[in-house]
Amino acid sequence: MSQKKKRETLKEQVASKLVEKITPVEGEEPEKKEKLGSKTAIEVVDETHLKIETNLYTIVVNHRDAVQLDALSDRYNTILNKYDYIVGDWGYDQLRLKGFFSEEDRRAPLDKKITFLEDYLYEYCNFGCAYFVLEKEKTTKQKKGKSRRKKPQQTEEDAPQARQQKTPAKKKDFVINNRDQKKNEDDRAKRKPQRKKNNQPNTQFQIRKKED
Repeated sequence: MSQKKKRETLKEQVASKLVEKITPVEGEEPEKKEKLGSKTAIEVVDETHLKIETNLYTIVVNHRDAVQLDALSDRYNTILNKYDYIVGDWGYDQLRLKGFFSEEDRRAPLDKKITFLEDYLYEYCNFGCAYFVLEKEKTTKQKKGKSRRKKPQQTEEDAPQARQQKTPAKKKDFVINNRDQKKNEDDRAKRKPQRKKNNQPNTQFQIRKKED
């Protein structure tokens, strides 16, 4: 009987410890619920524009009324902020979101550009599913940054003007060089010894022998 009592007491101790580990501490449950239930702030600007967090999007395609704000706020992730387009498709009553870059982005791979949309819908989405496409509008800062990077291209009309501006400098250098050459020639002429001119006429003498 003593061994049975010991076993029962051990079981009770183990069960009490398990219950302590399983039961949450006060104040932990509401925090977890808040994290799971957190939604992204979405504001309807008008019929064709949505504001997700701080970004403004244009509804380019809304096939079969696929845009549902509640589902979009639940499924949206901040990783999608870097993309120029957001595509959402429905399958088995669940919304899936995927980001794409613009066609002008040279660094993005081909399957990450918006031109790959038709292939994506055909290969990865259910046939005839409801889907939508959101295009992010560029801010003024982004437009200014791109305009600064571009260098001004010279037109055919500007080319002769640029050449005319360069030619006067070459003419000045050429004149300066001629002056230097003249100075050098004058200095050389002064250094050379001048030959004296004889004003006497040239005469020739012949010596002849007298005949006996």
